[in-house]
Amino acid sequence: MQDSMIGVDEIEKLYKQRVRMPDIPFKEETLRACSSTHILVPDIGTSVLDIRRNSGRGCLFDQCWTEREPFATAVNHPTWRLFSKRVLRGSLNKGWRDQFNLVDFEREDLPKARELLFLLTAWAGLRQQPLYEGFFLRSGTYDVSGHWVCIGCLRGSIIMGSFHSDTADYNIGITTVRNPDQ
Repeated sequence: MQDSMIGVDEIEKLYKQRVRMPDIPFKEETLRACSSTHILVPDIGTSVLDIRRNSGRGCLFDQCWTEREPFATAVNHPTWRLFSKRVLRGSLNKGWRDQFNLVDFEREDLPKARELLFLLTAWAGLRQQPLYEGFFLRSGTYDVSGHWVCIGCLRGSIIMGSFHSDTADYNIGITTVRNPDQ
């Protein structure tokens, strides 16, 4: 279970605060079916800047460019997210348009930069190992220049950057977050 879920109690310890979460928006059948391919995460909705302050690992080095970005201060209501554990098959070494066409938007979406950063820092802080090691993942967030914000895990560090939409590279892919059940 530890590799398919992060618990509310774990997030409370990591962020040193009490967390009140809504009901999980996924049916039990969905959670069972996704347990080997996805991670259930209690996303407390905190901003990128707060995630940076609370990561506690110094894992986000030289990331001052994010402070000028509107997405860095955005917050969300707490919610549960079901993230894919893997880089989406076929998404590496492709430009944005080709990667975008691989997503089944009826079932899933691209995680926003804040959501992806929350997952990666929580996973690294709690499990003491990186998720998606060796890859940059395009998020569903643009920077002020109109480039896609990407987050990578390289040699134990979590790095945020941005890439032009046509940039295709062997280590730039995408991952998805499952849409809540209806």
